[in-house]
Amino acid sequence: MKKHNGILRTRWVALTALVVLGALGASVSQVRLPLFRGYWYPDTAETLRTACEQYLNEAQLPMPVRGRIIACVSPNAGYANSGLVMAHAFKALEAGQYDRVIVLTGAHSARFSGCSIPLVQYYATPLGLVDLDIATCRRLSMSSLVESRSVLYRVTRGGNDKRLAIHETEHGIEVVLPFLQTTLGSFELVPIVVGDLLDADGRIRESAIDSLVNLLKRIVDDRTLIVVSSNLTYYGERYGYTPFKENPAEGIEWLDKQALHYVLNRDRRGFLDYLEKTRNPIDGAAPLAILMTLLPERVEGYLLNYKTAAREMGEGGSSVSYAALVFADPAAPPNERRETRQVQPWEPADVSDISLYGPMAPVSGEDTAGRLSQKGETAGGE
Repeated sequence: MKKHNGILRTRWVALTALVVLGALGASVSQVRLPLFRGYWYPDTAETLRTACEQYLNEAQLPMPVRGRIIACVSPNAGYANSGLVMAHAFKALEAGQYDRVIVLTGAHSARFSGCSIPLVQYYATPLGLVDLDIATCRRLSMSSLVESRSVLYRVTRGGNDKRLAIHETEHGIEVVLPFLQTTLGSFELVPIVVGDLLDADGRIRESAIDSLVNLLKRIVDDRTLIVVSSNLTYYGERYGYTPFKENPAEGIEWLDKQALHYVLNRDRRGFLDYLEKTRNPIDGAAPLAILMTLLPERVEGYLLNYKTAAREMGEGGSSVSYAALVFADPAAPPNERRETRQVQPWEPADVSDISLYGPMAPVSGEDTAGRLSQKGETAGGE
């Protein structure tokens, strides 16, 4: 009875919020629109599919992946910079192998506590609409650590809206979806943006990680793929991170290798200590800690590709590093391929929506660690 009342209360609060937002002149969207379309990746279905297929064809895995793939770690930058690395993360996937994909990304454009799931029915890319797993999203949002948040694109109050935009301006999930659509076909999505999970000393709260892992364990099954969207070291004045001035290329690669060692070996304690000592602003640090805890002991980790701009950045420059990781269960065979429905290319009903994404223009703004491109930078993205 208490659980039933709790569900009713949650629905009533959500309904009340929608009514209030409607009264303020805001348009609540059921589709999370592709903010970085035409900026960090091609803007039409044909050119985007061609780009993803070309990257996937060019990707050569350094070793075979044994067993059933449980999780992938992919960069979340513009395809011009990280497309080939991203392709390595998804190269071994085949259409129809997974019914559900959980994508975890750190928050890049907003600062908030806990985790957030968009209150929409679909995530859109030019390749088509991706259905959300509504029942699973609702189940997760019953936790105090996870909120469901509506997505707004139009506010008719002269731009004075003070509402925090989370999903409207977040790129971490959006940029990996075209590769997932190309390799897997259709699937249901659970998109989770991970905000601050920090204690008073600035360390990731392990109790919060454990609670989130316990939630996810209840929904992860053999036909669920987990994807963490994260880059590695951001180095340079523009990112506010210059721990060494001499031989920065060697230092950056050392930082990356240390982080990769802990992640591949699922050493959460070592990874958290590493973050505290180095202060490396890895954008997906919390999602990676969640993944390390969530993975079963028997899995094997693979580093399939790595790239850094460290040796080409020049004096006073900046560098971002990318890696493609896969975790697989060697004792379990790859999932049986099931028939997937054909997804039709997507175009917005009103093309003007593309320029009405909310308070941030495409490829601009600054996240809490100063990692997003600033105005005037190239459209390739970090």
